[in-house]
Amino acid sequence: MKRKSRKVEHDLLKEIAKHYLRTFGFEEDEIFTEYPVKIEGYYHNNVRVDVVGVSKKKKVAIECGNTPRRKLICLTLVFDEVYHLPY
Repeated sequence: MKRKSRKVEHDLLKEIAKHYLRTFGFEEDEIFTEYPVKIEGYYHNNVRVDVVGVSKKKKVAIECGNTPRRKLICLTLVFDEVYHLPY
């Protein structure tokens, strides 16, 4: 039961992240979930970012829930802005 409620909580955080990106000026077609990114030097090189906004002007990543600090730092190499919405 705990696992299911955590998923519900994680999905809610992703919806909140999408809302933030819309307030930052991103259009619906510029917002993506589970966005694959290749980061050289990170544990697995390939990671998925919970929610991102990608426009011609900037790229913003938002990680939701439990996220290793190292991942957040590495994402700053790929994105203009990185945010974390913890549980």
